[in-house]
Amino acid sequence: SKVGLVTFAPALAFKVNERIYAGVALNINYGTFSMKTHAGSTTNPMPPPAELDLGQYEESLTGWGYGATLGILFKPVESLSVGATLRTASTVKFSGEATIPNLSLMGYNSTSDVEREVTWPMWAAAGVAFNPWKGLTLTADLQWTQWSKVDTIETTFKDVVWQVLMPQNRPMHWEDTLQVRLGAEYWIKGIALRGGYYLDPSPAPDRTMNVLLPSYDFNVITLGFGYDLDGLRLDFSLEYMIGKDRNVPADKVATDPEWASAMPGAYAMKVIVPNLSISYRF
Repeated sequence: SKVGLVTFAPALAFKVNERIYAGVALNINYGTFSMKTHAGSTTNPMPPPAELDLGQYEESLTGWGYGATLGILFKPVESLSVGATLRTASTVKFSGEATIPNLSLMGYNSTSDVEREVTWPMWAAAGVAFNPWKGLTLTADLQWTQWSKVDTIETTFKDVVWQVLMPQNRPMHWEDTLQVRLGAEYWIKGIALRGGYYLDPSPAPDRTMNVLLPSYDFNVITLGFGYDLDGLRLDFSLEYMIGKDRNVPADKVATDPEWASAMPGAYAMKVIVPNLSISYRF
């Protein structure tokens, strides 16, 4: 599965006075949602009756959604900054096509138009930055995400046969999460050295865990550096995300209706994320 979101965000920032700054952005979100998975099996109505493997299910969807971001920064003294940000929820309305080639063996349409709405939930953060001496910045912040809005993902198949054969609701039962982040930056002779840590808990309970939208409790270590030369800025960072192993027991999935949408198995994840940024200020 692949779920992506590209955001175009025209922004406006302004200075209220020497201590208070504010900003607002319009978020124009373009989303993609693609998936390949086993379609399952069904009884072939054509004589003689037999179990038919439906083969591969594939879908490709795109859609648009809209939201806004608001921010405020307060500097009570020169060495201390306190900020808060709120990003509104954005529901992306996806549409596209799904395919199960083996349905043609039963005399049914092998494709169907599909619609699905996916909500990127409201997100709020508050943080503080402190400069104990020249060149050194220490930061800490909390980030809350209202993942509980992702309770069920509903899919609408336009073909009437698909509506009978394919599940149209996937229970998620995700829970709100709170990230804790710590960081430090030190500038020396035009070079910035950076490091940090954050805890990113999973919103997904074991009873809805699956490989299509996997989710883990992550401990994340970050390292980076920056270089500034006459307005030209080069920044590089590296994240190492250590996911907590998860186990979904097969007997629970087979016997407990609350676990019906989970995929049994042992899950493990480690991710390395490099990031390079080049900018010029004039």
